[in-house]
Amino acid sequence: MKKINIITSSLLLLILITFSSLIKSDETSTTSTTVENERDESKIKTKSLDQIPIGLNGLNDTLYWGTYRPHTYFGMKSRSTLPINTGLIWSTPNIGMGTYNKFHYKVVQGGDNGIKSYTWTKHDGKNFGSQEIIDIQGHLNLTTSFIKNSGQKGGDWSVRISGKSNYTNKGEVPLVSLIYYIHDESLKKSSENGLNINIADDNKNNNNNNNIHIKGEHPEIGKYTLHFKDIKSSNDNGDNNNNNNNNNNNNNNNNNNCLEEIRKEEYNLVDNQKDLCDWRFYGSSNYDLSTNWNVFNNIFDQDFNQHNEAVFRTWHTQRFKHFIPTLPNKLKQNSNVIAVQRVLTVPFNIEISFISHEFHNEKELSEEKVEEIVKSILTGSEFDKTYSKFEKQFDDKFNKKFLGEKLKKHKPEIYKVSKESLSNLLGGFGYWYGSGITKKSLKSDKIIKSKPVALFSATPSRPAFPRGFLWDEGFQQLLASTFDVELTIESLSHWLNIMDENGWIPREQILGLEAASMVPEEFRLQLPNIANPPSIILAINKLLEISQAYKERTTNNNNNNNNNNNNNNNNNNVDSNNFKINMVRDLSVIIENNKEYDSIQRFLHSALPRIERFYQYYWNTQSSGLIENSFRWRGRKINHTLASGLDDYPRALEPSTSEIHVDLNSWVAFFAKSLSTLTKYLGGSDNKNQEKSELYFKQFTLIQSNIEQMHWDEEENLFHDILIHKNGSKQFIKTYGYMNYFPMLLGVLDVDSPKISPLLTTIKDVNGIWSRWGIRSMSLKDKNFGTHENYWKGPIWVNINYLFVHSMNKFYTKTPSINECYQTLRFNLINNIGNIYSETGNIYEQYDPITGLGTRNRPFNGWTALVSLISSEQY
Repeated sequence: MKKINIITSSLLLLILITFSSLIKSDETSTTSTTVENERDESKIKTKSLDQIPIGLNGLNDTLYWGTYRPHTYFGMKSRSTLPINTGLIWSTPNIGMGTYNKFHYKVVQGGDNGIKSYTWTKHDGKNFGSQEIIDIQGHLNLTTSFIKNSGQKGGDWSVRISGKSNYTNKGEVPLVSLIYYIHDESLKKSSENGLNINIADDNKNNNNNNNIHIKGEHPEIGKYTLHFKDIKSSNDNGDNNNNNNNNNNNNNNNNNNCLEEIRKEEYNLVDNQKDLCDWRFYGSSNYDLSTNWNVFNNIFDQDFNQHNEAVFRTWHTQRFKHFIPTLPNKLKQNSNVIAVQRVLTVPFNIEISFISHEFHNEKELSEEKVEEIVKSILTGSEFDKTYSKFEKQFDDKFNKKFLGEKLKKHKPEIYKVSKESLSNLLGGFGYWYGSGITKKSLKSDKIIKSKPVALFSATPSRPAFPRGFLWDEGFQQLLASTFDVELTIESLSHWLNIMDENGWIPREQILGLEAASMVPEEFRLQLPNIANPPSIILAINKLLEISQAYKERTTNNNNNNNNNNNNNNNNNNVDSNNFKINMVRDLSVIIENNKEYDSIQRFLHSALPRIERFYQYYWNTQSSGLIENSFRWRGRKINHTLASGLDDYPRALEPSTSEIHVDLNSWVAFFAKSLSTLTKYLGGSDNKNQEKSELYFKQFTLIQSNIEQMHWDEEENLFHDILIHKNGSKQFIKTYGYMNYFPMLLGVLDVDSPKISPLLTTIKDVNGIWSRWGIRSMSLKDKNFGTHENYWKGPIWVNINYLFVHSMNKFYTKTPSINECYQTLRFNLINNIGNIYSETGNIYEQYDPITGLGTRNRPFNGWTALVSLISSEQY
């Protein structure tokens, strides 16, 4: 470490004294059974910070449209505070008896409700994607593919929905009732015009050739058309030469036969079944803000039921036959939702395109011009060409950044799960705008709405957790940043902009009524003293390392003679433990050009004030109040510490102000060390940043010292939580699992620490936390193993296993035998996850500590998708 001059030392001492006075708590009790009684530290006076710029370098246009409703099977949504939502609903009403009302809209757990799986086989997060949906109960395989023609005003996009039977018995071939809707949230009841629909008759003698135009106008993009292309035209015009779009549908003469041309008896339909030959539609008008978000209920409302009532009554007398509900061909005044229906025989393709008129330099396009654009750019063979272009770019980019040739040396399922887990993470990004609920202050019982905010974020699980989680996002962005740094910068910018004036970021983002409808009421309230692990610093560190690696590569390319000098300069950090690049990983391939490098630099500079305030939040609200430079999670209950992210992992028997938590101490130390590196990197010759870097590193060493002196159990060679008793003595809270290793997992221990080797011995205990499938969250020897909720009491979690392999590969390579442990653990993880994925089609939230089988929520394409980084070793 560089010597600090007298002036700097004095300033450092002054800052430390000031900082310590800020973090001291008034919790003076030191009895280990004291009930927690928090001081309200949520309203510390601070100056406002500038927002981090969003959507730079044309990203607002590129990302304006996306698959941003992860809780639905498929749909396109605009990234707007008043979005346009579109989406898919389907049923197979002739399969099984009484299934006329079984519509699929919101995703369910893989395997539930007859849906075996839904998988983004490819998705680049920006321009294209293809998803396979296997509806086992409905005997149907659906492929939903999209391409974008991005540009000003959001540009255009096109969707292809393809279907084929997955059943061999001809008598069980499905009829598919396919509905696609649009909901424009910018429309108001007072608007002069709502959505309108027009059926363009291309051939007066053949209704099958009709295309549908839905027209609307949005304040951000102007006039637009949602165009539904006739199915037969889709097949006649399209080569369908990509594997994701059912090329076996071509030249099938029965592909688009309407059911009037097929004998109703063949499908055993009720006698008075309504016409199924043409497009059908329904325009709904609901401007009640408390219910208009519920598109499903707005489509299947009282008018829909009345329209189908007579046929429904007939079906009650002919239960052995099938009934297909239809839309009523009715458009209400000022409709803000329009649904379009087609009943299809398999196989089929249908294409739906969105055209922004002003993107084509006209305020309003004629229908003829819309048809021309659709045919020449967005559908048929043009869809195939654009899709193939994006697909090749995706494949090439994945192979470059995830070292594809290296991955292919593993079993085929490893390459497949690596690529598809990335695709599902990117396909799970969402966009929300709205308010959460919180309390005005901790001393008040008054519940208030928070200020409305926008969030662009990945999601942990489409069926279980289709919203943003702070704890998860740091891990998720480790993967996203490896593929596309711009997506990570956008996401982290949104998260940091959500921060309130005191540095608090609510751990769960429940924004808007639709998001709230999917969360039990008792979990909706977010309190400003409840923290979460600052895992987003993992992603920020990676951005820093990526830019350092790119800079080193370009510098070496420009002047190879400076190679030795560059290596020497990299060692002149605040101290030898600061983050350095492990060149075993090839992070330099992640940035493709100077533009991406500049984007990272701009983000790090603009984000630094908010990152620092986020750090100060932990000192202001989570300090223990017992021992300086130590911390305790707030909001703990007897059986849960939700703030920690480890939920039901056992702590002291009763929550008290006498606890000090080793995992939180490790997180804050890790944060301090990260800030030391970041401020030094960004500071250049700026003395102020250099002084801050030294301050942060000093805080790191103080917390590190506390961890090693207070939390280390020399008898068991493990770290534990502790209690501080009234007489000042400490007591270890002895549990055996992930908690024992956080100082190692987060790189808080020195690289040559003598504690690493004994810790490694405990890790490899097969009767403890080591298994053939990964490292268990709790040791087999712990009395709490597998008990009660059993969420973090044994099951294998990929995010913590990632921290194990990451720290072994990055920090502790000097420790004897650590490479063997690392390679074995890495092999166990990727092989088990790959095998389970191959067998089930699902990535799971956790894996059984005894059998290795997937358990809990599925698909879980949040941090479990880190298998892509583990397999490619691009940590």
